[in-house]
Amino acid sequence: MYPCPSCQFRNLDTREKCLKCGAPLKHEAKLTRPSIASRIEIPGGNLFRRAQRFSSRLMGAMGRAIAVPLPTDLPHRFPALAGMLGLVPGLGQIYNHQPKKVLYLIPAWILFIWLSVRFITTAWFGNLFIACTIGVSMISFTDALLAAARVNGQYFTFRNTLAALTYPLFMFGVIVFTLGIMTWMNFPVISLYWVGGSFLQPNIQKGDRICGEGVSYWFRDPEPGDVVRCDPPGYKVEQGTNVYVVNPNNVWERVMAVEGETVESRRDVLYVDGRRLSKAYYPLVWPSRTFRDFKITCPPDKYVILATYMPEEHWASFLGAASLAPSFSGAIPIGWQDACCIAKRYEEGKIMHRGIRDRAWFIYHPATRRRFFQAEGPRFEEDRP
Repeated sequence: MYPCPSCQFRNLDTREKCLKCGAPLKHEAKLTRPSIASRIEIPGGNLFRRAQRFSSRLMGAMGRAIAVPLPTDLPHRFPALAGMLGLVPGLGQIYNHQPKKVLYLIPAWILFIWLSVRFITTAWFGNLFIACTIGVSMISFTDALLAAARVNGQYFTFRNTLAALTYPLFMFGVIVFTLGIMTWMNFPVISLYWVGGSFLQPNIQKGDRICGEGVSYWFRDPEPGDVVRCDPPGYKVEQGTNVYVVNPNNVWERVMAVEGETVESRRDVLYVDGRRLSKAYYPLVWPSRTFRDFKITCPPDKYVILATYMPEEHWASFLGAASLAPSFSGAIPIGWQDACCIAKRYEEGKIMHRGIRDRAWFIYHPATRRRFFQAEGPRFEEDRP
């Protein structure tokens, strides 16, 4: 073991620089006899050796320019904490008192985030830039963890470094498992859904994968334009002598109005308090063959969410054949307006139920259909420029 002349840290005899402070170690010079190959003159060999020496010096100069020496006056660092902070590029480096590395990591991270958002609907480029964003976070994690270990005088081999990369993957698995259990217990935080039907086209198509979230509704109430997953009350549809009971479950639809507002449909045009609604705020399925002209005033502590679609394929699954599915044109809905007024939470049989479960956030697959569900722009046509 050879002691460092600067910090007195004992290093392996094979090291040329101190593991802790990076200072050069002075070893005794050993006389070596040049090899026969080095004494043989090869045509163009001098030019090749000069280019090799120049490239080596250039790489060494670039390495010294971007190198960040370890601080020598730091107390004990916690490598696990440094790594977890490093998942957000820059935080782990600040914890290790290496602010120079922040200048390298933060711009690259922000650039790849911007490119990911810019090309989010492009399959190859969008996925590539998302992978690069995650890669920068993993590089920051590894750098912060190894730097904290070196500050403490520990030495991480390549095998230890690969093992350290599994820490975030393990934590990601634990988080996904926890979120799945919470969704199964009807307390969703982040949920992933696969659309198996085609009755919400064209806004939601069969095969779409949707990411929903319920965190925002812990701090605010649903707003007009939000697409929510809800459980409306049941209602009836009367057609001639036949009466059908409709009990919607896990309905995806847009919030149309809040307390005190009146939603009105006239010739398939929607109005809220007499003002014509923008197309971006219309229901996912519109116009409806069954629910044509109506007027609904939202009661207190409820939200108007129009359950306007009648999925014939659902009826076929109940009745056994698509030919048996009823056609609801000209039918008379009974209790439908009350079913469209949904509370965020309601009590039934002394048990609290969630009328609005979570919010549809965005479509994450396929890449060409990636988009957010939140309505954009003015709510009313008269406010548009």
